[in-house]
Amino acid sequence: MPKTVRIMQSLYFALDSIGNGWAYALHKFKPERRYVWLQDDDATQFRKDLDSVEKKWPHEASDFILSRLWVDFEYGQISRPDAD
Repeated sequence: MPKTVRIMQSLYFALDSIGNGWAYALHKFKPERRYVWLQDDDATQFRKDLDSVEKKWPHEASDFILSRLWVDFEYGQISRPDAD
């Protein structure tokens, strides 16, 4: 089973890397628990998007970075309820 590493954590979001970037799980905790699972080509694109946001706002906190991905890159649109 691939190893899961939490690479970002904030009050509203968390980002897990699975299998050294083979897949990512982006979690949103408030106001409701939701998540997005991205693997293979989708994980590669997500990493590019993440790098882009971090480059544009290098001094921002994880909450800001992950919220930009959730809203601006529309990962929230493909999210599912998170029962965990």
